[in-house]
Amino acid sequence: MLRLGIVAKAGIDEVPGIIESILECVRGKNVEIIASEGVPENLPVNEYGSNISELDVDYLICLGGDGTILRTIERLKDPSIPILGVNLGFIGFLAEINPEEVKEKIPLLLEGKFEVEECIRVASEVDGKRLPDALNEVVIKSAQPAKVVHTKVKIDRETVGSAISDGLIIATPTGSTAYALSAGGPVIDPRLEALVLVLICPLGTGLRPLVVPTKTLDDSTPVEIHISVRKSKNVVLVLDGQWYETFDVEPTTLFKFRVSENPVYFVRFKQDYYKRVKRRLSV
Repeated sequence: MLRLGIVAKAGIDEVPGIIESILECVRGKNVEIIASEGVPENLPVNEYGSNISELDVDYLICLGGDGTILRTIERLKDPSIPILGVNLGFIGFLAEINPEEVKEKIPLLLEGKFEVEECIRVASEVDGKRLPDALNEVVIKSAQPAKVVHTKVKIDRETVGSAISDGLIIATPTGSTAYALSAGGPVIDPRLEALVLVLICPLGTGLRPLVVPTKTLDDSTPVEIHISVRKSKNVVLVLDGQWYETFDVEPTTLFKFRVSENPVYFVRFKQDYYKRVKRRLSV
């Protein structure tokens, strides 16, 4: 039996109608629908109230915008569950389909007529403390508004430059079309395994956006980005715009970033990345 999970952003008027369409597509088939957070309780699904972190499903349908998808991923205990995003947000770059496509695409999901896209995430450590993984980006900035941070950047222990800026972004190919793009970074095709480092409003032009490979030439170890703050300061680390923590850092405090060993997966019905870029970013 195929088990489909559904999570939704609460309070959106379209959600009940979309779920009714999904239920219509699976009616009479060997499929169970497990409803999680944001799903109204007056719909005839097989199981209600499953916590996102405890979902045991074959595929997860996420109704909402990019923020809903990012929050869902952060809470999933099993990041290997492929996610089908239905866009109810403004841009919805992570989502694969719009609400009007549900009746066409859900049967394709049930028939296995889709591909699964693997997306890398950023693993972050602060003085050895592992933080949650980020699908889009990690941002380092001063905890005080309108204050700059003085940083030194090393890649595989080799110093590549120092900078004074409002902050730094370490982004994945998935996140290259988000905050990093707004800060002047490049769009990176998700078929490339790379991270991009972009300064936010730098003073001077000493450190341009850098595209960094995720592994060494012999593929034996992951490439690490090391960042230190040159003066004592309260610094905020923001992961995917969803998770925040403030650190009282010293010049000896070491921020380490590399590709995570836990990627995430998305259901894709058409692997045409550049059409999606054009469609989603034409705002």
